Amino acid sequence: MNNRKILAKEMADLKAKEAKIRAKRKQIRQKEMISLAKLYCKKEGFKTPAEALDFLESNKRNHSVNDEVLVSLRKFADGLVWQENGAYWRTNDVKGLTQFMAQFRSENVN
Repeated sequence: MNNRKILAKEMADLKAKEAKIRAKRKQIRQKEMISLAKLYCKKEGFKTPAEALDFLESNKRNHSVNDEVLVSLRKFADGLVWQENGAYWRTNDVKGLTQFMAQFRSENVN
């Protein structure tokens, strides 16, 4: 029994040390992130971190739009059929393809 108590105490001490180490690592990461954010703001010309965050959030939304466009393009590309005799790609959904492409016209860009 005495050995179990000693082992339990040592385990509790180890867990406490691990918690301290995790807290210290978290603190170091936060300091690094703050310094990187300041450097990024300075390099990119943002006056405040809030401006940089707004810019990054808007880019994030643009990436999701780009991903949607990529999915649509892949869908159309998967529907293409190779014509051996004419050596070209053919689609049966010309109307859908033209409607999709029409959204990229310069007069439709907001």
